[in-house]
Amino acid sequence: MGGKETKTEGRYLYAVIPAAGDREYGNIGIDGESVYLIADNQVAAVVSNFSNGKIRPERRHIAAHQAVLKRLMEEETPLPITFGVIAEGAKAIKRILSLNRKSFAEELRRVHGKVEMGLRVAWDVPNIFEYFVNTHAEIRVARDQFLGGSRVPTQEDKIEVGRLFDRVLQEDREELTDKVEAILSPACFEIKRNVTRTEKDVMNLACLVGREAVDKDFEAAIFEAARGFDNNYSFDFNGPWAPHNFVDVELRSRGLLWVFKEIRDTAEEEQANEAEDITAKLSELYMMLETGQMTEAEFDAEEKALLDRLDAIKEMEGGEEEYDEEDETVVIRKRR
Repeated sequence: MGGKETKTEGRYLYAVIPAAGDREYGNIGIDGESVYLIADNQVAAVVSNFSNGKIRPERRHIAAHQAVLKRLMEEETPLPITFGVIAEGAKAIKRILSLNRKSFAEELRRVHGKVEMGLRVAWDVPNIFEYFVNTHAEIRVARDQFLGGSRVPTQEDKIEVGRLFDRVLQEDREELTDKVEAILSPACFEIKRNVTRTEKDVMNLACLVGREAVDKDFEAAIFEAARGFDNNYSFDFNGPWAPHNFVDVELRSRGLLWVFKEIRDTAEEEQANEAEDITAKLSELYMMLETGQMTEAEFDAEEKALLDRLDAIKEMEGGEEEYDEEDETVVIRKRR
């Protein structure tokens, strides 16, 4: 089976699922490795062999990680593990499962029979500032007062109008999100508000929905909410996904490599936090590409900038990280 290991091989973690025995899913893992289970008393880690101590969060690796989760979602809802977690070996995996069996069992029960759906609502207008000028008298008056006439506006004038625009924009987002959430709530177990990506985004919601309710209750609620908006808004929903935004398990374990390491000073901690944020951002970008929220060109440009920054951080850290024998606290999901 794929579980045969050498002394140098680690285990890349994709997810935790309810299972009591061995199973293989084929060569669908990172670098084409076989994906299989390591089980311990009714819970199992979904893993593949990984011979290197670290993994770069580039598109092909993130795509393989997501493909494994998508395969698991065909049968059940897994607890997705954040990209880039590598354990020292099979024994380390079993230790993780043993020490955290209760937390895993509770979270698996909570998400059983549920999936994550995404909803993005945006202002579908050519110029968002001009749209707000035309729909909000307060901004129109400020525009005419500070930016109108024959005089050249000062920097302070521009800042004043910009502050007003930002405030009204945020107020509208809050009001419209409340309105949509009130309609969606009966069809969802939970709703989480994620950060909006662009100025034109009204809301970016993650919704925990029953599998059987997706095609009926949830979609019906989406269309009902959309009917309360005019053609200046667009509604895009996607899924089903593994419940990244609704699983947040902290665990203590020994034998985790690369991502989680001892932090020795404030500067090193800041660099480690930034590297972790970049990895999470790259995973988020891939999901946006998958759901049509950005183009290939936009993805390629942002991926290159983030990977370049990540490489620079690794160089500042001085190369290879050290392995810490002490237990460490790990969050198995970090989707922002």
